[in-house]
Amino acid sequence: MEPAEYQPIDLKLTGVGVTIITIVGVMGNTLSAIVLYQPKMRSSVTLLLLGLTFCDTTFLITLFVLQGLRALVFDYFLGIRFAEKFFGFLTSNFFIVSSFALTGSYYFTMATTLDRYVAVWWPLKARHLCTWSRARYVAAVVVLISITYPTFSNLYIVESPESLENRTRLILSKCGEDFHVPKDEASKFIDASFESDFLSWPYLIIMMLFPFTTLVVFNSLIYVKVRQANKTRKNMTSQENTDISYAVICVMITVLFLSCNSALITMAVLMRFYNCKFQQWKSVLISVDTFLVSVNSSSNFIIYCTMGTRFRRQLKRVLSHWSVFSRCFPIEPGLGGNISMKTTRKTRSSVA
Repeated sequence: MEPAEYQPIDLKLTGVGVTIITIVGVMGNTLSAIVLYQPKMRSSVTLLLLGLTFCDTTFLITLFVLQGLRALVFDYFLGIRFAEKFFGFLTSNFFIVSSFALTGSYYFTMATTLDRYVAVWWPLKARHLCTWSRARYVAAVVVLISITYPTFSNLYIVESPESLENRTRLILSKCGEDFHVPKDEASKFIDASFESDFLSWPYLIIMMLFPFTTLVVFNSLIYVKVRQANKTRKNMTSQENTDISYAVICVMITVLFLSCNSALITMAVLMRFYNCKFQQWKSVLISVDTFLVSVNSSSNFIIYCTMGTRFRRQLKRVLSHWSVFSRCFPIEPGLGGNISMKTTRKTRSSVA
């Protein structure tokens, strides 16, 4: 497919689509972070979901700067040459931040899955393992992985000719920041380096095989446990109901994650194992993958509102305190401490 034929598809998916999804997604993720940070939502899974929300928001912003803004304004209206010159500086700086956020999004999703697996399969051990303090250590490890792997994967050995000494010196340089790569050509250099990294075994293992296999296996086990728990829901305690609710949210997040990254997996398999470069459809697949990844990073708020009863309750409370939404979301007189007082009196009278 020629660039002229590809340009309208890039404008619709990457330009208009990613821009709209970024605006809606950042608003939804901001509300999610506010609700998840509430004291009554404090738990290990909410801390991990907070980390996931932060990574998704950062990735959406960088994706809009690198792809959405380019396709919407520069490539279509101002021309590709001007876009390459202007985005040389942005690409060399935002690309590594985007890699940080994408890696963090992958591994925070996996950490949330492991947390819910322990909670539903070993509820007694989960009281000591799935705590806020322990979740902070898990989040720190995920952040460390998210920073370490992209940093080293974006370092390259380049040749530095020294004319005076008549020799060539090898320098370890960051992607797009070497003097051999002008700023107006940094985006081309990163596209070429990304394709080589995309086919490398470390990328396939760390960013695809290991996270995706872990998510499929453990979420399948969580789904089995949720099916068993639904048969005995009447005999479950409130804490068990909460754990099951978060487990369902985790499964839904994983299903969305796997669905939106299916294009990326397909492209990696075709390029690596079948030596298929598909140059004719490469640009279209990249636009589709960019659009789907942005949908994945912006849709968790919908899952929280749909599947999380406690999240909806806390969201209503948060919105009711804002004067703009106070009329739409009034505080019910029976919520809060009044409920606990009434239930306490009832239990005391029943015991007496």
